[in-house]
Amino acid sequence: MEVSNKKITSPFFAFLFISSLLIQCFPCVSSKPIPGGKYNKPVPNPGQPLRNPTTPGGKKFCVPKPEATDKKLTACIKWVCKEGGVDCGPINPGGACSQPNTLRSRATWAMNAYFQMKGKTDGMCAFSGTGVVSSTDPSYGTCKYQS
Repeated sequence: MEVSNKKITSPFFAFLFISSLLIQCFPCVSSKPIPGGKYNKPVPNPGQPLRNPTTPGGKKFCVPKPEATDKKLTACIKWVCKEGGVDCGPINPGGACSQPNTLRSRATWAMNAYFQMKGKTDGMCAFSGTGVVSSTDPSYGTCKYQS
C-alpha cells in the first residue's frame, strides 16, 4: 500500500482515502498481556471467535496499523526477533528486506514473518492492537513477503 504526501483538500477525497485503507484491512482479535512480561505476546482473546476472511488467492499478511506508534513498532520488532522465534536476518543490514531502513518497513516484515509462522491466525497479528491483517502484498524489489 502506498500513501501519497499530497494534501487531501476535500472531505469527499478524505473519505475515499480512509475508505480505501479500511477496505484493505480486517480488524484483529485483541491480545491480552503476559503477566510480568516486558512485551505483550499476541494471543487470541478467548471471548472473541477467530475470523479468517477470504482474500484473493487466500493470501493474508500482517502489517502495522497506520496509527501504530514508533514505540510500539520497536517493541514488536524486539519481541518477534528475540522471544518470538523469528530469524530476522532479512531486515538486518545487507538482508533482502533491509532497505528501506525504516522502522515501519522493518516492523512490517517482522510482524508478517511471525504471523505466517503461527499459521496466519488473525489473533497472531494483534500485537497489542498494533497489527492488522491485510490482503495487500507488502513485497517490493528483492523483499518478498510470505503469504
